[in-house]
Amino acid sequence: MWDVTREAARAGFERFVEDALSYAEREFSVSRALGDASGAAGAAVDRLLANSEAVHEHVVRPELDAYRRRILAQFDVLLDYVESDAESDAYRERLLETDAYAANLRSGLSADRRRTVRNRLLDRQRGLAEAVRPLVAAPSDDFWDAVDDAYDAGGPPVGLPDDHDRRPGDGARRRTRRGPTAGVRGRVHR
Repeated sequence: MWDVTREAARAGFERFVEDALSYAEREFSVSRALGDASGAAGAAVDRLLANSEAVHEHVVRPELDAYRRRILAQFDVLLDYVESDAESDAYRERLLETDAYAANLRSGLSADRRRTVRNRLLDRQRGLAEAVRPLVAAPSDDFWDAVDDAYDAGGPPVGLPDDHDRRPGDGARRRTRRGPTAGVRGRVHR
């Protein structure tokens, strides 16, 4: 059961990452990346490079691809942890090794501050694991069916009110959102 649902969870997460990175690529601003997002000069740079395939091919896409690989590797470790039923301490170093924030801590942080930040990052990873655990344990191999199975019975996924999008005629039963754009501009995609 774990492997099939793990693949469903990973596929859903990968779809979310792809959608987010596609949006980031579309909205990429050279001037903001260089730290000068204001004024006519920044707007002129953005207009000049907006359609530059070379900038996207050699700068933007490689960075987004590297981020995609890192975030999916992090999610794979998180799924390993969820499937293992081990204590988080057993996965502490693996979780922190793949955490983008932990990997980019300033070298000048004191040992106490570094330990505090790493503990908070591990707490965040534990929270993510607890949020995804019901999804991985769901009996479905389809991501959205697994979401329905995992979260309809136990309340809404994080951020959704209890009465979100009730199904017609079924009283208090709630339908979960479908896809990263569900509910945008009042539409719910099913």
